[in-house]
Amino acid sequence: GESVLEDCLQHLVDRGPMGEPGELIELLPASGPQLRRFALLELIKLNMAMHAESGRVPRLEDYLAAFPDMLAEDEVPIDLVLEEIQLRRELGEEPAREEYRHRFPRFDATIAHLLRGAEATAAIGKLRKPPELMIGSEVDDFTIVHKLGEGAFAQVFLARQNSMHRLVALKVSTGTGDEPQALAQFDHPNIVRVFDQRNIDDPPVHLLYMQYHPGGTLAEVVATVRATPDQQRTGGQHQGGF
Repeated sequence: GESVLEDCLQHLVDRGPMGEPGELIELLPASGPQLRRFALLELIKLNMAMHAESGRVPRLEDYLAAFPDMLAEDEVPIDLVLEEIQLRRELGEEPAREEYRHRFPRFDATIAHLLRGAEATAAIGKLRKPPELMIGSEVDDFTIVHKLGEGAFAQVFLARQNSMHRLVALKVSTGTGDEPQALAQFDHPNIVRVFDQRNIDDPPVHLLYMQYHPGGTLAEVVATVRATPDQQRTGGQHQGGF
């Protein structure tokens, strides 16, 4: 499933953002309704991110209208909603809780927590802002595809490792710490595998590259869990693909 999904994303990267949401159907795998739906969710995220580079984030309702049989309004996963919010924030917008309470009321508590956390992260980030990399730019052996997320001291991008012809999650920071050595000690199917790390001089950053696993971020999982009552926590897989 992962190789099929990676192929779908790579095709979108090669073609560029789809002008009409319904055009994404051309990139979906041929068989398996669950795989097709999961691929659709990840293609929507990437397509929105690529559109954001031109200054506008498409709204999720555009995709709901294009795929009513695969993506009903009451089945939209939280990570897709959070992706739209994050992309809008990166463009300098300030998404309001009230807007999303009206559009996706069942996620109100999670979104409220996220927006409060975003304000705190922005304040910390001013102390030591991670290096900014442009979409489409090349850094060492990597071509930046789009931003997956950021923290106070690092940014994570979906990138193409040119020498290996593969997509990776690329963490860019100004320091190394002990994280690469610690992560390298683990070898487990449920833990993202670190490929390698390197320091470069232009720009002066540290690169940590690892397996790319679509489906969302740890921060989104934490936000979702915090907003879920104890009696409703099952430990099952998150509907967005975690």
